[in-house]
Order: sequence, then structure tokens, then C-alpha cells
Amino acid sequence: MIRKLVPILVFAALAGVSALIMLNRPEARRAAVPTAPLVQVETRILETQPYQVRLQSYGIVRPRTQSTLLPQVSGPITEVSPNFRDGGFFEAGEILLHIDSRDYEAAVATARAGLAQQRQALLEEQAQAEQALQDWRRWAIPKHRRRWYRASRS
Repeated sequence: MIRKLVPILVFAALAGVSALIMLNRPEARRAAVPTAPLVQVETRILETQPYQVRLQSYGIVRPRTQSTLLPQVSGPITEVSPNFRDGGFFEAGEILLHIDSRDYEAAVATARAGLAQQRQALLEEQAQAEQALQDWRRWAIPKHRRRWYRASRS
């Protein structure tokens, strides 16, 4: 019988202790909320103003458009436009570089002299061809046919 009474007694003791704790619980007291002291506040009307943002970043910068400039003549550069720089903008027809003209003017003069020389050689060859044709007519055509040949050529 003791085996049956022990669990009932333990259960009754625990119920009694629980009831005692519930009846004697502490009361929560509300503390008075301290009032904050009055603070003076200064106000301003906001105005827009420029502000430069600086960002640090890493990466590869590539141009949106890229141009390749190829000179048609060679020579030393004597003047550079301020717009001729990395990332610079320029308009069509704008002069970016001045090249010293002495080199290509000398090349033009040399080419003109060569052209005049070749024209002279052409005139000489044409004169020699005309002379050869006259010699051929004089010696290759028999005398009785020379009048007929000259008349038909005229």
C-alpha cells in the first residue's frame, strides 16, 4: 500500500508548494517615468548646394569610342591642340596636330622633278619614234610607191 501512497503524497506535496509559490508571488511596481528636460532646438531651411561624391573603386576603364589617327604625311609635330588628349572631345575638321611641312614639301618637289624628267624622256622617245618612222618610209618603200604612200597618209 505504501507503494500506492508515495506517489500520491509526492504529487500532493508538489501541488501544495506550487500553490504556495503562486500565492506569494512578488508584485511588480511601476517606476515613475522621469520627464526629460526641455531642450532647445535650432532649425534651418535646407538649400541645395553642389556636393562632389568621391568613390573608390577598382576595375578596367574602357572608352566608349576609340579612334585611330593615321597621318598621310610624315614629319615632326610642331603644335598640339589642347583637345588632343586622352578622353578629349573634338569636332570634325578640327586641327589636332600641326606637322612640319618641310619634309613633305621636299618630297613633292622631288616628285615634280621626277615627273618633269619622265615627261622629257617621253618627248625624246616620241621624237625618236617619229624619226624612225620617217627613216623607215624613206628606205623601206620603193621610189615609185613613195608618192602614193605619202598621198594616202595625208
